[in-house]
Amino acid sequence: MLRIPAITLIALTAVAQADPIDTSVDFTQLSRDSFVKEARALAQASWVTSMAMFSRIDPTIAEVVPAFPWNDAFEAAYGCVHDDMSAAGTLAEYNDMRDEGAKFFTFLEANPEVTILNIDQYNEALDLMTPSVGTIQSMQGCGVMDLNQEVMIESGLMQTVMQFYAAQQQ
Repeated sequence: MLRIPAITLIALTAVAQADPIDTSVDFTQLSRDSFVKEARALAQASWVTSMAMFSRIDPTIAEVVPAFPWNDAFEAAYGCVHDDMSAAGTLAEYNDMRDEGAKFFTFLEANPEVTILNIDQYNEALDLMTPSVGTIQSMQGCGVMDLNQEVMIESGLMQTVMQFYAAQQQ
């Protein structure tokens, strides 16, 4: 079974060019609506970059890579993340995740051989991909990870990647 790092499912909760991550945004100072807006921009940049790791396995995978998803369910889930992390006093951890994400994208650009199937061989990347436990718990509890996984399953991406993984194991 393919094991995908949690951050990939977060953001991972997207080779197209991602908009750069705005590291000047302070998530601790944002209203709920502004948080959701900025979280969407961060999620979109993360999605595009993360999906590149899938496409690098084989060019045909790019055909099943889903476009960045955003709908009312995602908006509600990120609103929940804001509420949950705000209540816990952990919104600064969202800033940390954003900053590590920017470093991770730089790492990916410098290492085109990295794919979702071999990322576990790159400790530096794994360190950058791992948000705080509180951030993961909030995103899981609010459904962000499930929503991202649903998009990848519905597009056929998960099945295609698992087939490539199985073929490598033979």
